Amino acid sequence: MTCLQKDVLLIGDTFVANLLAKKNQDNGIEHMDNTTKQFLPSAAFEDSFFNALREDFQQITLSDTIEDLLNNSINPAGLHLSSILEKEGFSYDVINCSLKHHEKLVSFLKSTKYRVIGISTTFTLDRAYILNLIDLIKRNAPTSKIIVGGIFIVKLFKLQKKEILQKELSLLNADYFVFNEIGEQSLIDILNYEQYSKPDIQKVLNIAYKTESGFIINSYKTNDIDTSISNWILSNNTNYAFLRTSISCLFKCKFCDFPLIADKYKSKSIEVIQQEFKNIEKAGIKYIHFLDDTFNIPKQHFYTILNELAIKGYNFEWVAYIRCQHLDNETVSLMKETGCIGVFLGLESGNNDVLKNMNKGATVEKYLDGISFLHKYEIPTYGAFIIGFPGETNKSIEDTIRFIKQARLQYYRLFLWFYDLRCPIAHEAVKYSLEGSGYKWKHSTMTSDEAVEKCKFIWKEVNNSIHCTIPFDYTFYLNRNVNTKDIFNECLRRFNERNASQF
Repeated sequence: MTCLQKDVLLIGDTFVANLLAKKNQDNGIEHMDNTTKQFLPSAAFEDSFFNALREDFQQITLSDTIEDLLNNSINPAGLHLSSILEKEGFSYDVINCSLKHHEKLVSFLKSTKYRVIGISTTFTLDRAYILNLIDLIKRNAPTSKIIVGGIFIVKLFKLQKKEILQKELSLLNADYFVFNEIGEQSLIDILNYEQYSKPDIQKVLNIAYKTESGFIINSYKTNDIDTSISNWILSNNTNYAFLRTSISCLFKCKFCDFPLIADKYKSKSIEVIQQEFKNIEKAGIKYIHFLDDTFNIPKQHFYTILNELAIKGYNFEWVAYIRCQHLDNETVSLMKETGCIGVFLGLESGNNDVLKNMNKGATVEKYLDGISFLHKYEIPTYGAFIIGFPGETNKSIEDTIRFIKQARLQYYRLFLWFYDLRCPIAHEAVKYSLEGSGYKWKHSTMTSDEAVEKCKFIWKEVNNSIHCTIPFDYTFYLNRNVNTKDIFNECLRRFNERNASQF
């Protein structure tokens, strides 16, 4: 059989759920029971809900619909990089590669000889998964060069000391690493170097490359987000567009390491955004998931986009991450008018003291004001809460329960706090008597084991909102789809009630 030859195979994952082949024992995940894992971000899509749909509720069609959404949606990095490769004239294939898709990946590798294979870690934070994937590629495509980029790699370069970084890169053992979130030009430069031996690899920005003596790390340069444009016509067989109109985050929450790795905030020009909207409309895409860390801040940037949507009347709907304390009546009215079908709210707590400890820049009262506008214009809400952050007490848990009930969120999600030693709160370890790391920790007011029990308690006490572990954008899609709306919500309630009764 003649083997096809192409320049690039792009491999990405859409969801972290697919990466759970191994648990990180150091972070205390391995020995947790299924109900506990419900509160971990890395177990957002664990199999228990799908097993319940199939075995207990006999909802095979609904289970298949959800799993198709989770596993077959186009990885946004893969789609975007396809646009760049198409423009530059490189031949390519794209594949989502969860654990469930390894056979498909092997088939690609056996039927086609790729000069370069690129791995996106946009939704991949599991080192073991990346190692296994690289090993699989090397066994089935030993002559292909491997490039790894995305948020996992960006974090390595921004957060690790040089000697540790060299060890991490040697462990992963790819040929190239791209350590800028906007890494399109770096990819193209590597491809040109591999094919034409130019440009000079030593001068390619934002990469590391393997040599006999280790990895050479080239200079870093912040890239312009206006150069990051996708050709949405390439998005065959998908209803979704994942679109980012800005990079970085203007907030500095103490539980988050993003302020340490992000470049300076920069938004796309409205001219570029307009072109993206036109291409999305032309491609027939019906839903946009805006990936901006906070879509409604800065306000002027948000208003500019909303006014563009309102004036042109595009034929698509959208969801986004929103800070509800910055909403008002006029803004939410315009959100509704322009097709907003749901928002993700990183609320984190219903207690003002905990919010202050987190540096959220919000109060419960401001939250409720913003949520009231969302209810007024019937925009569905999906609220996220972190349980166990330093300062968490029995009283703060009661306040969070009271808040969730008062807010009347359509969906909510509980996360057990993850103690990342690189996050700003780690600098206050003495103040809060913080010990441990990951999902096993204790501080002056709570332990991780107690926080798990508090999650279960909240789950049992809240009965006017639905606890949901399906990602918020697909939740709103399923809630809007006439074929899945009622049965999806019914099954979620039944699943939650069953689990709560077992606590």
